Amino acid sequence: MPPDKHERPWTVQAAALSDVGLIRKQNEDRYLVDPKHLLFIVSDGIGGRNAGAVAAEIVVTALPALLEQRIGGLKAAELVSSRIVSILSESIRELSHRLFTESQGRVGLQGMGATVALIWCYRDTAYLAHMGDSRIYLLRNNQLAQVTQDHTVLELLRRRQEISPEEARNHPARGRLARYVGMDGEVYPHVQKMVLYADDRLLICSDGLSNMVPDTAIAQILGERPAPAEACAALIEAAKGGGGADNITALVIHCALDDQRLPKQSLQQLQPQEKKESRETDHVQVDVEQERHTGQSREARKERRMQVEVGVDEEQTEIT
Repeated sequence: MPPDKHERPWTVQAAALSDVGLIRKQNEDRYLVDPKHLLFIVSDGIGGRNAGAVAAEIVVTALPALLEQRIGGLKAAELVSSRIVSILSESIRELSHRLFTESQGRVGLQGMGATVALIWCYRDTAYLAHMGDSRIYLLRNNQLAQVTQDHTVLELLRRRQEISPEEARNHPARGRLARYVGMDGEVYPHVQKMVLYADDRLLICSDGLSNMVPDTAIAQILGERPAPAEACAALIEAAKGGGGADNITALVIHCALDDQRLPKQSLQQLQPQEKKESRETDHVQVDVEQERHTGQSREARKERRMQVEVGVDEEQTEIT
């Protein structure tokens, strides 16, 4: 990947920290901080025994290599937004198919997979890609927004208004992912882009942090600790204070201000938009009707329908 030598009145500073938490015996979270190429990744492994840790390690090591293969030989003039978005999506798809194929028939690795939450900063734009429930937050003008949407069964049910927040807390599907790297079938990464401004702070984290620390506390910590390393340490401690029930990873990026004259952008419409019904969705519903004659159980058909519905989300969203 080409180093970003674009001149800006702010510089990118980043740090990450991961902790096993208070309950788990092994840390299956992994992260990448690449200050040269301004590439940042958090991955949370899933699968029995050591499979989750293996999958997450593959994500943070193999994905940068795939991106390098696709981007490294391109000239600056070729790195337009649409090309970058396509490359991110294609690379995650290829990695997911590789991970699924390699897990088949290998003792201890069956069913392995991992979430991915990625940010690549190029020029004054951040490109975000994710699958699973590892999240990306943005703090801008002291306002916090979650700019990714969890790819979980519970999130699908919530969006369909089939469950209440109270029911979600103890729902049997809690923790089940609808999209992740290494899944069987079609793979639908969600790729977004947004312009960065001076003093923006971005947080990539595993669900071991977001499930333990409320958004108000995340906003306060990011706002009070501009140094990324200090913010990461405080976020880890907050997650432990909230119970530390899972592995905890925090990766903080700060657009450190160099020029006070640069205007700041107000926080507007940063949350991902809800999926709208479309002809594409209607087509999916027809396919689901056909599946009723395949011999699948009702529960299996419903699970498949959820996975397909989440797949027709917009592949690219521009955050403005």
